[in-house]
Amino acid sequence: MFTKKLVPLFTAISTKHSWRGTGGSFPWTYYQGLCKHLQSANLSGLLPASQFTSSPCLGSDKKFGQFMFGRPPMPDLAANELSIDDRITNIDPLSKEILLGFHHAETPKDLFQVFRENKSFMNEIHTSRALQQLADMWDTEDDTVTMVTNQQNSIIASESDFRDLCIRCLRDARHMDDFLFLRSLQSLLKIGVPENSALIHTLLTHSSFRLDQLSAPDFAIYCQILISLRLSSELSHALNKAVVMIIPEMIAKADRPWHLLTYLDVAGQKLSETTRGRLFNKLLALLKLEPLVTSEDCLRIAMTMRSSNFLSEEIVKELSEHLQKGFQELTYSEICQLIQALCHFRYVDLKLIEEMTTFVCQHFEEELDESALCNLLDGLTSGRIYHPEVVTLGSRHVIESLQDSDLGVNVRTVSALAKYMSELNLRPVMLQEFVGLASGVYEDFFSREPPMKQLVNALDGFYHFCLLNDLKPPFTKEVFEDRAAEFIKKDSHRGKFFNLVVDRISVICSVAGIMQAPTEHSGAPIQLNFDLPDPWHPTQYHILQSEKRHLYKALEELFGSESVGSNVDISPGLKANFILHLSQRAGDESQPSDGRRKVAVNILPTDGQAANRKGHLIGLYHLKDGLIKHLGYSTLWVDARDLNFGDVEGEAASDRISELKAELQRVLSVKAAKLEKIKMSFIPYDKNCDFSIQNLPYGVFSTTENPKHRIGVAIGDQVLDLSAVTDLFNGPILSECQQVFSESTLNSFMALGRPAWKEARSTLQRILSTSEPTLRDNADLRKRAFVPQSAATMHLPASIGDYTDFYSSIFHATNVGTMFRGKDNALQPNWKHLPVAYHGRSSSVVVSGTPIRRPCGQLKPGDEPPSVGACRLLDFELEMGFFVGPGNDLGQPIPIDKANEHIFGMVLMNDWSARDIQKWEYVPLGPFLGKNFGTTISPWVVTMDALEQFALPNPKQDPPAQSYLYHEDPYTFDINLFVAIKAEGMKNGAVVTKSNHKNLYWTVKQQLVHHSVSGCNMNPGDLLGSGTISGQTDDSLGSLLELCWKGTREVDLGGDVKRKFLKDGDEVILSGYCQGDGFRVGFGKCSGKVLPAKPLS
Repeated sequence: MFTKKLVPLFTAISTKHSWRGTGGSFPWTYYQGLCKHLQSANLSGLLPASQFTSSPCLGSDKKFGQFMFGRPPMPDLAANELSIDDRITNIDPLSKEILLGFHHAETPKDLFQVFRENKSFMNEIHTSRALQQLADMWDTEDDTVTMVTNQQNSIIASESDFRDLCIRCLRDARHMDDFLFLRSLQSLLKIGVPENSALIHTLLTHSSFRLDQLSAPDFAIYCQILISLRLSSELSHALNKAVVMIIPEMIAKADRPWHLLTYLDVAGQKLSETTRGRLFNKLLALLKLEPLVTSEDCLRIAMTMRSSNFLSEEIVKELSEHLQKGFQELTYSEICQLIQALCHFRYVDLKLIEEMTTFVCQHFEEELDESALCNLLDGLTSGRIYHPEVVTLGSRHVIESLQDSDLGVNVRTVSALAKYMSELNLRPVMLQEFVGLASGVYEDFFSREPPMKQLVNALDGFYHFCLLNDLKPPFTKEVFEDRAAEFIKKDSHRGKFFNLVVDRISVICSVAGIMQAPTEHSGAPIQLNFDLPDPWHPTQYHILQSEKRHLYKALEELFGSESVGSNVDISPGLKANFILHLSQRAGDESQPSDGRRKVAVNILPTDGQAANRKGHLIGLYHLKDGLIKHLGYSTLWVDARDLNFGDVEGEAASDRISELKAELQRVLSVKAAKLEKIKMSFIPYDKNCDFSIQNLPYGVFSTTENPKHRIGVAIGDQVLDLSAVTDLFNGPILSECQQVFSESTLNSFMALGRPAWKEARSTLQRILSTSEPTLRDNADLRKRAFVPQSAATMHLPASIGDYTDFYSSIFHATNVGTMFRGKDNALQPNWKHLPVAYHGRSSSVVVSGTPIRRPCGQLKPGDEPPSVGACRLLDFELEMGFFVGPGNDLGQPIPIDKANEHIFGMVLMNDWSARDIQKWEYVPLGPFLGKNFGTTISPWVVTMDALEQFALPNPKQDPPAQSYLYHEDPYTFDINLFVAIKAEGMKNGAVVTKSNHKNLYWTVKQQLVHHSVSGCNMNPGDLLGSGTISGQTDDSLGSLLELCWKGTREVDLGGDVKRKFLKDGDEVILSGYCQGDGFRVGFGKCSGKVLPAKPLS
C-alpha cells in the first residue's frame, strides 16, 4: 500500500525522468504506472503541481544520488531490505532488484549477467554499485591468489561487458554525486585499470573540478585515492598540489578523526607548520567529542601515529579513555594491532594494555591467527610489558603448531616469540622443545633464498633466538654465516635495518666465541666495533632511578663510598650500575693479583622477574653477565622489585635498607673483609677536582720547552701528552689511525666518530687506572707523557670553521622579551617552534685567558643622533658550546636519531655582548658588531660519554616539537654553572650567577638537527653555542642585562663595588661541573679580562 513515505521517492524519479528524457533509466510506461498508483492513493495533492511537470526540481542531477540514496544502497540480507539514507525509507522495486542482483553476484561472470539483463534500466547508482562489487572481489588475502586469478580470467572472458561498463561509468560520471564518483574511481583502480589509461586520466581530470565542493568525508576518500596512485605525472603533481591548498579549509569541515589522518597521509611534510598545528589541535578536539569516536577510529589513529612517528601525550591519553569503554567492539586481530600500535608510545595506559591482552588471551586458541599473535608479541616487546598468560599460551601455541606439520608456523612467528622472551629475560614453556623445533624452521629458512625484507626479520629474530639458547647457534655456524655474508654484500639495502642486523650478526659470530673461550682471564679488554645493547638501560616504562639510589645507599653504608663506583664503563659497550672494590680474602688465589676483588653489581629490571626467580639469566642479561665475568669480575644481579620501596620513608625505609644490607653481606660473603681505600687513578687528585678519571677531557697545549701544539687529556693537575703514548691506542679502530694524536688540533680525531671516541676513552681509563702498570710503573714514560697543568699553555682545541649561536633558554628569552616588548609579547611567535639562532664570527673565538678589548661601534642613546664610540654597556653571556664531530654532506640533513653520533663534546662559553651597539644595529638582520668582537671558550672539551651519566629528562615542550626535532632520549644535563666577576683590586671574584644546563628549552641534539635541516653541511670542529642559560630565580640569571634588569638596579660584588655593566679591568670567570658520587666531571675555567677600547683615529 502506498503511503506518504513514497512521496520523496516519486519526486526523485519524476525529476530524474523529466531531466534525462525517456531515454533515461526509467521507461516512460513505468513512470506512468507510478503516477497512477499515487493518484489512486490520494497522495498527489501533497506535492506542488510543478513537481509533476517536466521541470527539474533538484537543480542539478549531480545531487540526485545524494538526495535519493545518500550512499550507495547496501542490501541487508537478514532483513532482505536495502539500507539507505534516513531521508528515503524505500526505493522502487526495479532498482532494488538490480542492486540486489549485483550484491549477490559472487563472480564477475554472475555480475556481468545482471549487467547485460538490465543495461536499459541502469542509472549511475547502479553503475557505481556494479564497479564496487567487482572491486570487492579483489579484496582478498595473499593466500587466495588462485581466487584472484580466477576473477581476472572471468574479466578477460567478459571483456566486452567490462568495456561497456567502463564506458557507462565515463558517461555517467557527471551525473554521479561526489561519493558515487569517488567510489567508482576507487573501484576501477582496485580492479587494476592502468593509472595511465585514458579512462583513469579523464576521471582524474574531471575530479579536479569537484574539489572545492567536496564534503569532508568525500575529500578524505579522494585523498585515499591519491595516496594509492603510483603514477608520477604532471597531472598527479597538480592534483596533489591542489589538495594541499584545500586541506586548511577541509580541516575546519572535518568531523571524524580519520578524515584528518587521511589529510596528513596525503600531504605529509608539504603542510605548513601552522596547518599541521591546526590539524592536530582539531584531531584532539574531535577525540574529546566522545559520541563521534569509535574503537575503529582509535585503532586507525594509533596505527597512523605509529607509522608517522607522531607522538602526543594528550592524544594518547584521549585514545586510552575511549578504548577503556569499548575496545571489546574490535575483533581479536584488531585488538592485537591496537596493542602493537599503542605500545609504541611512552604515555600509554599500562592497565589498559594489560586488560586488552588478558581479553585476547581468553580467546587465544580459537580466535588468533599467526599474524595477530605476531602483532601482540611485537607490541608487548616494544613496550617491555610482561604478561604471564602470553608467556604460557604463546609458547604452547607455537610449540604445538611446530609439532603439527599440517599447521606449520612461519619464521616470523618464531622470531616474534624469541624476541619477546629474550628482551624480557623470560624462559618459554618447554624451552628445549622450542629450541629443537624452531631451529629446524630457521635452518630450512636460511637454506632457501628468501626476499630481503623477510631475511632482515629472520636474522633479527635468529639473534634473539640464539640469546635464548645461551648464544649457541642451534645448527651449523657455517650455514648462518653464509646467509649473513650474503645479506651484508647487498649494498643496496643500507639503512637502519641493515646496520641493526649487521650488529646482531657480529654479536652472534664474535661474542659467541668469547662466551665459549677458555675460562683463563687474559686481562685484555674486549674490543668490539659495535655497541652492545644495554639491558639495564631504563626503558620507557621502568625508570630505575629510585632503585639505584636505594642500592647505592646500602652499598655505601656497607662498604664505604670510596669502594663503590657508580655507572662504570668496564670496556667498550659494557657498563655496570656499580663496581665494588673489596679487599682480597686470605687464601683466595682465584682473585686478580692487584689485591682486590672486583664485583659488578647490576639491577635486573622487573621485566626479567620470571627468569630471575629461578636464578637463570638469559638473553642480553646472560650475554652481559658472561662478558663481565670474562674480564675478571664477579657478578651480582639484584632484582629491581627488592629495591622498590614505593613511598616508604623514615624508619621504615631505614629498616628496608638494613634488610638489604644484610642480604648483600650474606651474598657477597664479606663479613670479615678488610676494605681498602680505592684510588680510581694512580694520579692523585681531590674529590672536588674537575678532572677525575670519569672525565678525561681533551685539549690542545704547549710548553715553554716544547712550543709545538699537542693534544692532551686532563687528569688531576696533570696533562697527559697523547703524542707521547700514541702506541698505546692499539684497539681495532685507533690502531689504524694513531697519527691523529700527533696533530696540532682535535679536528681529525673529532672526524673519526663515536666508536673511535669510545675506544679512546676506554683505553685512557685503563692506562690511567691503579690496576694498569703500563704508565704507573714506567717512570721514564711518565716523565715524557705527563706535564703539570701549571706549566702548560692552552690553545683553542680545534680549528673552528664555523660558529653559530642559539637562543635556547626560555627563561632568558622571556626576560629579554619582557624588557623590550612587554610581558604579553615576551616570546616571538616562532620561539617555541624552532631553535632560534644567528651565524657568528669564528675568527674571534678565543681560548680562556685571552683578554677582550672593549669594542667600538655606532651608538644611539635615547633621542640623540647616532654617534661612533666605545661600548658603554658591555655584558657577559653564560653559555655552553659543543663541537661537531663527523659532518654531513651538503643537502643531506642530520636525522634526530643520529644526532649524538655527530656531537663530540662541550665547553663553557662567554659570548661577550655590547648591548648598546646591538640595540641600534640589530634590526632587521640581527646582531653584528655587538657580538663579533669576541667569544671566549674553556680549553678542555668534555666528551658526551663523560656527561651521559648526568643526563636528565628533557624539558616538556609545548607545543610538541616538529617530528624532525622530536626525541625522547634524555639529552639535557645536570651541569652546575657559575659566573664570577673580579674587579681590579679584588683578590677573588664575586659569584653573581648560579645556573644549570637543564634550564635550556631546546636540547643540544635539536640545535644541531635544526641547523642541518636546510641541508647545511656541518664540518668537524664547528662550534655551536647554546645561547644565554638563565634560570627562574634572581641568582640564576645568565647576563648582566637581566641581573641589573636593563640598568634599573645594581649587582653587588662585595664591599663598595657594584656593577650594572662591565668596566675596564673587570675579569669574568665562568666555571661548571657535574657532581658524581665522590667525583666531579668539570670543565675548568673560562675567563677573560676587559681591556680599554682602542681610540678611533
